[in-house]
Amino acid sequence: MKFAVRLLNIAIICAAIPLFASAGPDGELTKRTRYLMDTYCSVLAPVKGDQKITAALDLALDRVEELDKKFSAFRPGSPVYEFNKNGTPITDPETLGLVKRCLDMNQQSGGAFDITVTPLVKLWGFYGEIPKVPMIPSKEAIAAAQKMIGPGSIELKNGKLIKLRSSAEIDLGAGAKAYAVGEAMKSLKKSGVRSAMVDLGGDLYAIGLYNGKPWKAGIKNPRGEGALGILGMTELSMSTSGDYERYYEIEGKRYCHVIDPLKGAPASELISVAVLTPDATMANLLSTSVFVLGREKGLKLLKKYPGAEAIIIGADGGISLTDGLTKLFSLKEKGGKQ
Repeated sequence: MKFAVRLLNIAIICAAIPLFASAGPDGELTKRTRYLMDTYCSVLAPVKGDQKITAALDLALDRVEELDKKFSAFRPGSPVYEFNKNGTPITDPETLGLVKRCLDMNQQSGGAFDITVTPLVKLWGFYGEIPKVPMIPSKEAIAAAQKMIGPGSIELKNGKLIKLRSSAEIDLGAGAKAYAVGEAMKSLKKSGVRSAMVDLGGDLYAIGLYNGKPWKAGIKNPRGEGALGILGMTELSMSTSGDYERYYEIEGKRYCHVIDPLKGAPASELISVAVLTPDATMANLLSTSVFVLGREKGLKLLKKYPGAEAIIIGADGGISLTDGLTKLFSLKEKGGKQ
């Protein structure tokens, strides 16, 4: 059985590509970067050499680091790790708040978004940092894993999350990164920063203007180099889900890390979904859900959330834009021209 594996170096090429450096003169930005949540987190402001701004950026990164420790499923001592490994109920209010939002999205998406999907992720070889190429799981193995997942395996009640099945595990990764982006931006605003961008592995949030214009971000071409198109962003967050960051191929078919809990297999109808909303967490929950649901059902889900806009790219190469993106998004022509 022939296979190929590709783990995209998201520190170099992200699903969303910040293009702020092209928007103004060199040396105009103050930028601070740390490796957090298994990727690089950068915070930027269009000021050079201001110590107060630099301190504000560092505080924002401190907040992301705090959340990295809290939400990690791999860090002993974190509420999520102790819940998964030792069955310790989660009582931390902030973690429970994110869990509740994830469970709400599970309901709204008809089960497409599921924080208990870990058994299927493991079965398909995507648990951890590097994909492990398995044989295609049998129907029996998939069915057995599906019986272990779903919101019925956990219960959020009376201020704590408990297991209803001893095998239940949760993974907040799909929402934790975006939540951290939103919290970093809250920190910046609290420090008095009025124009900034946060970039956590391609999850973006921009406020204010840079060089008198909205901050620019590129939507990565999912089947090529560079950006497919350019977005102007201000007072907006963006999250992207795609099949090109972590995947393997077996006999010419691509299997990505985003698992469809309903089918018990990697989602395959779409190759990229970018969602923009003023709510960073919601952007990520929606991008993952729409990627799993596919174009038609995904667009119906988006209609439930006023202010949410999306760029959806199908496996056939077709691109769909929601109405509100027509003024924000500029599709590149062939040859790289805009």
